[in-house]
Amino acid sequence: MKVAIVGPPHSGKSCLRESLRKALMVAQPGLRPYCLDTTPDGEGAWFQAAFQKDPSLATQLKSRKRREFDWQWTMQACTWVRQCALPLTIVDTGGRLDAKLAAICRWATHAILISGKAQELPEWRLFLSALGLPRVAEIVSQREWVESRYVIRENVAYVELGGLERGMDRSTDPAIKLLASRVVQLLGVSTPA
Repeated sequence: MKVAIVGPPHSGKSCLRESLRKALMVAQPGLRPYCLDTTPDGEGAWFQAAFQKDPSLATQLKSRKRREFDWQWTMQACTWVRQCALPLTIVDTGGRLDAKLAAICRWATHAILISGKAQELPEWRLFLSALGLPRVAEIVSQREWVESRYVIRENVAYVELGGLERGMDRSTDPAIKLLASRVVQLLGVSTPA
């Protein structure tokens, strides 16, 4: 299973990826989701943990690793996603609706849509629909800490989530735990009682 986290820039994709990864390992002991960063922004899977320890150094290292998001990078990212044969891969994507993002997402099996603005969601829904990617969840994120709310309709979790900031661990939030349970359910393994 390959779950692409998609949405506009600065909506919390990378922060969600890290919190979801931690929640998945609690929801299903022994499960080790592989996180794959398909953007050349310098923010790999290492960044969130490094930012918690030393924000200045993490930001400095990120800027050194940044490169252009060109077709050469895109084709390499497509290869990484396509060839990943692990049970669960979380694919952290870029925030522009374009052919490069479509090329990468074609290799995913599911998607989690996240945006800081609810009015941006419809165009992203259309994007995912055109690719045939089923949504596991649709999240409206806020930087401010708010109580999470969620509802499941037509097999999609609709979530309002706050506090997705760099260095903040939201893995114990009820909405993140719900997402982890849904992913585990789709993966076809049972969660502990």
